[in-house]
Amino acid sequence: MNKNLYIGILGGSFDPPHEGHVNISKAALTKMKLNEIWWIVTSSNPFKIKSSLFSKRYKQTKDYVSNKNIRIIKLDEKKSAFTIDTVLYLKKKYPKYNFIWLMGSDNLIDFHKWKSWKEIFYNIPIAILDRPFYSFTLTKFKSLVYFRKAKVNKSLIKNFKYFQPPAWTFISGTTNFQSSTRIRNKNS
Repeated sequence: MNKNLYIGILGGSFDPPHEGHVNISKAALTKMKLNEIWWIVTSSNPFKIKSSLFSKRYKQTKDYVSNKNIRIIKLDEKKSAFTIDTVLYLKKKYPKYNFIWLMGSDNLIDFHKWKSWKEIFYNIPIAILDRPFYSFTLTKFKSLVYFRKAKVNKSLIKNFKYFQPPAWTFISGTTNFQSSTRIRNKNS
């Protein structure tokens, strides 16, 4: 294991995976000079009423990704249900790796409702990637207001991986209008 390895973590239900997930991952790899992106397919999502079975979502995600720098990581259901559990587990299992949490700005609406949301900020740097329309209200999200002093200017994006938590930054220019929810609704 190498302490110089910088890995972006993109957690989600991936129901289904789509090009927006890939775009976010590629932007993080390029803009932050990360070594890899690990996609963690969550066992469940407390904010989604209905999701496909985990086994189906995991297989779809595994089959979807062809980029050699994006890996699909399978975690025990208890470790992938909540972000804080995932983060703490990964830090314990891979103490020599450096992790950065990746998330679309659309997740900020409910982020303050996530299990131990403040603890997430204190345990991993967070890179927030642009999603259509959500970036216009960035300064109004409760979590970002609370951690406003932890904001890292986008001019330091290439060095963001070296920041210690709490630290967050916003990455623009990754806008993609695809949404798993819209794809699911369209296909049903």
